Amino acid sequence: MEILSRQLRTMCLSSDVSYHPRCSKLKLTHLVFADDLMIFTRGDLPSVQKATAILSTFSNWSGLTANLEKTDIYFGGVNPTVKDLILERVGIKEGSFPFRYLGYPVNDSRLTMDMYNALILKLQTLKGTYSIQHLSYAGRIQLSRDIFWGRFDSKKKHIFKAWQSICVPWEEGGFQVKDVCIWNKAAMLKWLWHLDRGTGAIWTSWVTKYFLTQCSIWDLAIRDCFFESLRGVLLLRDACIKQLGNVQAVQAMLSNCIIRNKFSVKRAYDSLRCSYPVLVVYKTIHRTTILPRHKIILMLAVQRKLATQDLLITRGITIVNRCYLCKAAAECADHLFFACPYAAGLLTLLQQWIQIPSSITSLFSLLTLHSRGQGSKQHLISCGIGSLVYAVWAERNARAFRDQERSVQAVFSELKFTVTALLASRGPENIFLDID
Repeated sequence: MEILSRQLRTMCLSSDVSYHPRCSKLKLTHLVFADDLMIFTRGDLPSVQKATAILSTFSNWSGLTANLEKTDIYFGGVNPTVKDLILERVGIKEGSFPFRYLGYPVNDSRLTMDMYNALILKLQTLKGTYSIQHLSYAGRIQLSRDIFWGRFDSKKKHIFKAWQSICVPWEEGGFQVKDVCIWNKAAMLKWLWHLDRGTGAIWTSWVTKYFLTQCSIWDLAIRDCFFESLRGVLLLRDACIKQLGNVQAVQAMLSNCIIRNKFSVKRAYDSLRCSYPVLVVYKTIHRTTILPRHKIILMLAVQRKLATQDLLITRGITIVNRCYLCKAAAECADHLFFACPYAAGLLTLLQQWIQIPSSITSLFSLLTLHSRGQGSKQHLISCGIGSLVYAVWAERNARAFRDQERSVQAVFSELKFTVTALLASRGPENIFLDID
């Protein structure tokens, strides 16, 4: 492909061949990615014939031939008579706009929302199928949203944890999920930095040659003719100037995102996202021996974000606030963990089993116990507490929604089995508990 690229770059040195009107300043003749090739020329017969001649010569040299069934020629603003002549001479079928290159829609005018319908339909078709597939990163994000707010085809759930607080690191009480909208802004800040410095790839060079010859990126006014990616960068530029006060402040902010002379999108993302105080017990919550579903419930319990009856009442839901477990006191996070006699009974059994001091009864104190280190004792306590909180919440929901009740001993027997199985997965040296 390097030989072909060299031939195409020298194509326009001939006097009868011209660059594409939007590529002449950059002397751009083609784009290539793996075996996908796009060639740009002026819409006249000599230029197109020269390009096809180079492809034919390359085919004779290398034995590689273009698949005419997958090859199209696209015209923009070309006289119909000239277009028909070109199609007759080169023998390549005419393609129509928009088409897709590397998955991205390409059009001879501004892209519209209709051109993204195929992508949107594909995402909607895949939505909700995570239960039968291995989850990708995007699948884990969708699963998190479904757990908290409900499936797209069902009723929304009452949730007391904002999505922006989920899209933060574990140490701040989140679930290490990236907010795609903020990440997109951080990526556009990288292009703003490149345009300010005059560095970067073909896109930056093209914008500089055609739009920044008379002014800098900070003085360029937004026009209707600009394509969406450039408009997005300029709109973000204006928003940053409005928020920070002036251009110098924005440039200073961009400078803070530089690591070893390169722009760090991650650092820009961290500067844009919401930040929260560090959660002291996050290391205990995110130990590897705690099941993911246990981590979610445990995190929400620590932050008092579970949908307990006292929080539901604050949402205007009319209910009688009474604990489903003890049927006596009002239900809240502090009562469930572990002022409730039922939950306190489970905690007592756990304390006796894994030798936790009986004087420690609050959830926060339990999580800070042996919070440092990665020994068997630390993993045992973390796994036990995570399983305990999950068991209490699961029993509460079974009584609230399915009218099913189990004794303290039955729930604890299941908890012991779960903890022992999780510790066994870490190796035989961790199996030292009696589950009878």
